[in-house]
Amino acid sequence: MLSSILFFFSLQGPFPVLPLYAVEIGAGEAVWGLTFTLVSALAVTLRLPGGVLSDRLGRKGVMLFGGLMLMAGWLILWGIPNTAGLLIGRAVQGISIGTFTTVYRALIMDLAPKARRGQAVGLSNLSFPLGVILGAPLGEWIKSQYGYGPTFLYGAGMAGACVLLVLFVRSNGHSLSSQSLMKGVRVVFPRRGIQAGIWGMVSVAVVFVSVFTFLPLLMAERVIAGTGFAFSIYAFVQLVGQPLGGSLGDRFGRRWVVVAGVLIKAAGILAFLSARGQDILYLGSALAGFGIALVLVNLDTIVLSSAPSDLRGTAAGLEYASFDCWVGILGWLLGAIAARTDYESIYILMAVMVALWGVLMWLLIPPHMGQPIKQPAAEPVVR
Repeated sequence: MLSSILFFFSLQGPFPVLPLYAVEIGAGEAVWGLTFTLVSALAVTLRLPGGVLSDRLGRKGVMLFGGLMLMAGWLILWGIPNTAGLLIGRAVQGISIGTFTTVYRALIMDLAPKARRGQAVGLSNLSFPLGVILGAPLGEWIKSQYGYGPTFLYGAGMAGACVLLVLFVRSNGHSLSSQSLMKGVRVVFPRRGIQAGIWGMVSVAVVFVSVFTFLPLLMAERVIAGTGFAFSIYAFVQLVGQPLGGSLGDRFGRRWVVVAGVLIKAAGILAFLSARGQDILYLGSALAGFGIALVLVNLDTIVLSSAPSDLRGTAAGLEYASFDCWVGILGWLLGAIAARTDYESIYILMAVMVALWGVLMWLLIPPHMGQPIKQPAAEPVVR
């Protein structure tokens, strides 16, 4: 868990200064946008192969590779201060995202006690919001004091610390798979819990797009400041909500908690729609963040619990490759609709989509996952 936190401190820390760096070295906005395409394409492409490799060779090796690629990306940016260095460095970081972030969830599931899997996944999912809340301001401060070079070295140092911690992992917690990529997919893909995760990621992607793609534009149109703070609220509530959501799923059943989270996400989107000031904007951010926390941690646990122990990496790769694809598809589709209508119509459409997805989730999630996880009996105290 600590290694994943350091990974996201590295990934998110220097990130806020990268657009300014791209302009300063003459790359410009178009090239900066191209780096997003490179990172996303490589991450999506490598999620499934990375998961399969972790099943066949062990989680630890794939995580070490991902951490080293992240460190290499920052060192390239530091050592090649031009447009080529920016493109190559970001591409290498796309490789790291597609491998490390897919596999570490499977490792957590391998090692966690069955009755505490939701809680364990929730705790491990804290790494991204911590990187946003703490890592990004630290990166901005380093840049303001020392410049771009030391900021990139800070990112490389955090990635190096991540790699060192992974070296201390002593057990994979699973028997190694002998399945090929396609055979593993054929085993995992038809399972109902895996399907629930793949399709459930649509509702997660809708909220992600509603916050990070269209919210700044909607608030600018309404002349409401504070979108940056709304992002911080969204991340902070996820920070609190992920372990809580996992524990609730362990205690009351994942099916109920996922559907409740979907409805809370829909309420958050409606709050954005009705916002005429910062108070409702921040309320919407809190609702969206909490709903995402409840849904995401329990979908992760459903997917990883539904796969055989030696194919959890494959299952995680399918789940998060689908998320990346849904974000790309929905961002493009909703953007095309917004160009012909207005942002209010888009937010109504997104709220309806998310609410209807609650019904689909109820039908897709296996009924036995609506039941509480049986807690192990306490050991008798010997005096």
